Formats: sequence, C-alpha cells, structure tokens
Amino acid sequence: MSELETAFKLEVRLSALEYLVARTHAMLLLTILGSRQEVMEALDEHAEQAPDTMFEGLDPAWSDAASAEWADAVRRLVEFQKKIIASARAF
Repeated sequence: MSELETAFKLEVRLSALEYLVARTHAMLLLTILGSRQEVMEALDEHAEQAPDTMFEGLDPAWSDAASAEWADAVRRLVEFQKKIIASARAF
C-alpha cells in the first residue's frame, strides 16, 4: 500500500470517528440540556472558546498553527452538530 493510500485511509477513518463522536455529543447535549436553544448556545460557546486553546511545549510557531487548526476543526464540528440538533426528532 502506498503512503498516499495509507494517508487517505487514515483520513477517512478519522472523519468517521469525528462523525460518530460529534453525533453522540450532540445527542448527549440534547438529552442533558433538553432544549435545542440551550444546546445551540452551548455549542456556540464551544466554538467561541476554541481559539483560546494553547499547545504548551511546542515551538511558538507550531503552537500558533496548531491553535488555528484546532479552532477551525472545532468550528466545523460545531456546525455539523448544529445541523444534527436542528434535524433531530423531538425527545
């Protein structure tokens, strides 16, 4: 198997894990908080706090890059979770 094929398969596996974790988290929040509005507010808070994540111990440039990548990933997953919540059947 080539490096490209290995990287591709790993990326697909990671995407599947993100999907399952994001869906489970969204449903858990909806179950715990009860209202879609409260869940949406909690998810917005997650997204707002994401840029503040720091990666101590890394070179400052790598830490900045990791923080930016982290914030983008969190925002993407939060938007995905909001779609799940918006389309979820009533509990």
